Amino acid sequence: MEIKPVSPEIVSDKLTKVILVFYKTISEIIYPLAILGYCISVILIITGSCFHSRTVMKMGIVNFCVITLVLISYFFMPSFIGILKSIETILR
Repeated sequence: MEIKPVSPEIVSDKLTKVILVFYKTISEIIYPLAILGYCISVILIITGSCFHSRTVMKMGIVNFCVITLVLISYFFMPSFIGILKSIETILR
């Protein structure tokens, strides 16, 4: 079985399509999940503060930071798609 070479335009086009499908799929559910995650992290932080448990409080802080990073990456996804499309245009 022989593997055929793939041009950069095809790779960029396929990658852009996959990212767009992923973006459209998660756009419906990302905000409710983020709000739920923030509520859980606030509950963990308050519980850790009340019971003087550093482990529970650290879990809440890490949860808060992870959700924030996911939302930031979600907001920058259209810019990433634009960069991929401009690379595709340059390679043509």
